[in-house]
Amino acid sequence: MLKIKWLVAEQPVGKYRSFQKRGWPIGRYADTGAAAIQLSCEDAYHPAVLAAGEHAPITVYIAQHHADPEVRKLRGAFTWRKLKTTYPTLDAAKAAGERALLQHPEFAPPNDYK
Repeated sequence: MLKIKWLVAEQPVGKYRSFQKRGWPIGRYADTGAAAIQLSCEDAYHPAVLAAGEHAPITVYIAQHHADPEVRKLRGAFTWRKLKTTYPTLDAAKAAGERALLQHPEFAPPNDYK
């Protein structure tokens, strides 16, 4: 059973907040905290704009974790894999990311993930 915990980026604060974009939610494996799904959009994340549906299409990336220690040394802990389709809503993007991870259980982090 795949369990993803979704986290929303903090709203920018401070003197230069007008120059910063609020990030879209990211998904992490609930049991390990490892990266699982990343959402990206040309527009900054604003709940009001999101509710109105007035944002650009959302791109979904899933993390392909590397179990082999030699591959980890060369490529890092994981590689982001971009899904071909973009999605019009946040719920559709989240569901697509979770569905893709279910279709690729080999992308999950290794048991020794810390």
